[in-house]
Amino acid sequence: LALKADGSIVSWGDDKFDQVSQTPAGTGFTAIAAGVNFSLALRADGSIASWGEDDSGQVSQTPAGTGYTAVAAGASYSLALRADGSIASWGRDVEGQVSQTPAGTGYTAIAAGNSHSLALRADGSIASWGYDQFGQVSKTPAGTGYTAIAAGSVHSLALTADGSIVSWGDDLGGVVSQTPAGTGYTAVADGRYHSLALRALVPGFTASPVNGFNPLTVQFTDTSTGTPISWSWDFGDGQASSARNPAHAYSDPGVYSVSLTVTYLGIGSTSVTKTNFIRVFPSLVPGFTASLRTGYDPLTVQFTDTSAGGPTSWNWSFGDGQFSTAQNPLHTYTGDGLYTVRLTVSSLFQSDKTATMTDYIRVLPLYHGLIRVEAEDYNVGGEGVAYHDTTPGNSGGAYRQDDVDIAAFATRGYFVTSIAEGEWTRYPVWSGAAENYNYPLSLRLAGLAGGQTVTVTVAGMAGEIDIPVPNTGSVTTFAFANATLRLKPGLNMVQFTYHGKAMNFDYFTLDPPAIPAPPAPFPGMDSPPLDLDADGLYDDVNGNGRPDFADVVLYFNQMSWIAANEPVSAFDYNGNGRIDFADVVWLFNNL
Repeated sequence: LALKADGSIVSWGDDKFDQVSQTPAGTGFTAIAAGVNFSLALRADGSIASWGEDDSGQVSQTPAGTGYTAVAAGASYSLALRADGSIASWGRDVEGQVSQTPAGTGYTAIAAGNSHSLALRADGSIASWGYDQFGQVSKTPAGTGYTAIAAGSVHSLALTADGSIVSWGDDLGGVVSQTPAGTGYTAVADGRYHSLALRALVPGFTASPVNGFNPLTVQFTDTSTGTPISWSWDFGDGQASSARNPAHAYSDPGVYSVSLTVTYLGIGSTSVTKTNFIRVFPSLVPGFTASLRTGYDPLTVQFTDTSAGGPTSWNWSFGDGQFSTAQNPLHTYTGDGLYTVRLTVSSLFQSDKTATMTDYIRVLPLYHGLIRVEAEDYNVGGEGVAYHDTTPGNSGGAYRQDDVDIAAFATRGYFVTSIAEGEWTRYPVWSGAAENYNYPLSLRLAGLAGGQTVTVTVAGMAGEIDIPVPNTGSVTTFAFANATLRLKPGLNMVQFTYHGKAMNFDYFTLDPPAIPAPPAPFPGMDSPPLDLDADGLYDDVNGNGRPDFADVVLYFNQMSWIAANEPVSAFDYNGNGRIDFADVVWLFNNL
């Protein structure tokens, strides 16, 4: 039998005596009891329903009326407890299990075995009667303070106030001698030759690890007894979880108390708290700043360590092949370009941590000579981003392991080979010119047939150039194809799209203009003025890598010096041909 939450009854199993099929329908039942081939159920009004085998009147003699509070079913006999604590019994009476039922009131619980019965008095003492071949009646423990009883086939159990179990009667199968020791049990039940006991529902948990550096991820494991139906965790940092075994990440250093509340079906909730359970120590967090991030070649930069967590060693990589182990190194860049800087810090108890600032330092060139870009040095990013190739894999097997086909020269370097119709490659090209500039462009190509072309486009620039591929009579004989390519200041993405199927590509060159030397540093300044947007106007007057109000003040104080010592065109912001207060106003308005 099973009792649902709405008070309806579910039954299953042997139905020889209709103990399943006659199960009463409807809701509102509050208790059930299964005997041998018959059953009892208690309604909300305290009346009793009975069904199944009736060989000894265990069904037909069921008392009428209301006010009953508990029922128990044995082997062909039954018990019921009235609201006043008196006991009713009916059915088979061969062993006195009915006729010896104690009179009086004050009983609080009843239990029916095969042919013996138990009742619990209000003072916690136990009454027993009926079949006694194995001492299941005569060995009933004396005294008071018992809180629960259970009757098996020919043995019995009782639960004491401290949660320990007492057993007596027949020991077949160890049902008495194997009774578990200890306390903390909350309920007992007897079968024919086995017994059950329910331990106290105690919430509990473990965690691993319980200390470490932030961010610290801790795996919590529920160890609560019983079978909770829900869990509510409080991790002590304002975060919570309803998972049974959550993993939680502590982001901030500190000491945290953790609480777990578990809920049991039909019982309620109970909690446990472990105070100052998780300890999170500050982790290494690498970081740094630079005194200058933009300037002209050669550029000297003061790096400053800003790492948290107490590092004890520092390893710098400046992106130009140079390194340092100083905490706050001074480094000089000799070569224009963008440099990625890395700082790796470590301490006695923590592994290395690295901070990377990509393209952090920008060194501007004073002069540009001939730019040469190898065909195999196309951009990164893969198919559809850096290149388009119609066949998978590198058929030439050299240099890079993308899909672009690259072969090696016998004596030097590499070239792009096996070029097919519609394929393309992209190249990042830096223009140091102050404005859009037409560069002389030369491509070193080899062509086996005439009519082949290379289309050149620049991202963000209108138009395209179609360059004929020289018919050199062999894909291993190279010649130059020339054109003019217009680039904007700064970084350009140049794409070569190939039309034909019998050409190879070695490299291309761009012949840029010479860029004048920058203005001299203003009086009292270590860094020269900078033209940050490459428009020919040096609006970063103090050379600190950004336009700010300090530039306005410095310009105003040094107008006479500028007019006498600097190229006027570089500081004539309003274009009137002279250095004057109108330039100060322009500089302020364009911060």
